[in-house]
Amino acid sequence: MRHLVFILVSCLAAMSACAAQGNYLDRSEAQALIDSLVNEHQLDRAALESVLASAKHDESVIEAISRPKERTLEWHEYREIFLQPLRVRRGLNFWRENADSLARALADYGVPPEVIVAIIGVETDYGRVTGNHRALDSLATLGFDYPPRSEFFFKELKHLLLLASEEGKDAGSLKGSYAGALGLAQFMPSSFRAFAVDFSGDAQRDIWHSSEDAIGSVANYLAEHGWRENGQVLFPVGLGDGVDLDALRFQGDFAAAPSIADMEGEGVMFDSPEWSQSAKEEQVMLTSFDSGDGHKPYAGLNNFYVITRYNRSHMYARAVHELSQMLLQDFAQ
Repeated sequence: MRHLVFILVSCLAAMSACAAQGNYLDRSEAQALIDSLVNEHQLDRAALESVLASAKHDESVIEAISRPKERTLEWHEYREIFLQPLRVRRGLNFWRENADSLARALADYGVPPEVIVAIIGVETDYGRVTGNHRALDSLATLGFDYPPRSEFFFKELKHLLLLASEEGKDAGSLKGSYAGALGLAQFMPSSFRAFAVDFSGDAQRDIWHSSEDAIGSVANYLAEHGWRENGQVLFPVGLGDGVDLDALRFQGDFAAAPSIADMEGEGVMFDSPEWSQSAKEEQVMLTSFDSGDGHKPYAGLNNFYVITRYNRSHMYARAVHELSQMLLQDFAQ
């Protein structure tokens, strides 16, 4: 009897796996997506059916999204990946090679070169790691077969199909990360459609091959999310006796975040830099990082929050910030 139960469970598992890897075009959600794109955006039905019929389930995508580095590593382990001397050297070379475009991005968007260079460095190591997954397969897999975030990725699949139509690209040929992020800037399809720019002036938004377009697009993204020129990013703070850091963490809309003055009233000590009374009205979010000797508290200001709009991980935002400061220091020498 136990043997029969095992066989039954194995068969059901195999059937489930086969169903997940079947033709996505047969799914009712796929038909609804096609209807939406045809009726609302006048895309060609036959072309859409052909594209979605070619989408394949990619189990490696499910495995990768289930164990992202930001959730499995502590800061002292995470930083070793992105803050190596070799990446700094590559960043300095990228800065020198694209100095004119970076200066123009600062003038147009108010985002400093070191921050743009750091983001491209953390995202793709300056184009060396842009991802080998077919974006169509990744987004179909996550949109149809990953319930925890299926709604988000299904919308990104729709944006991918619109992006391909608008930019004259083959949706099946676009490659990116396991999550469907594209190009040097690792934009999700919705971010590409909203924030990618033609910074080179060739009438194309090419974040795959054009450093100029990637630079302008990153700068535009940060500016549109509220980057403040010359603003503070992140710094360590102290905690008074009995202060519960976890109780003071802020994860919501930054527009409703408490001010530095509010946090001082809760026992948080902002020792550096010297704060004027007006600066104490700036909003702040508390976080912490483990550098190998336990978690220590930090305060992130507006620009830290803006970086987390690119990637919500606080470790990611700190890696971008610290890499930017390393680049700035070395570039000035």
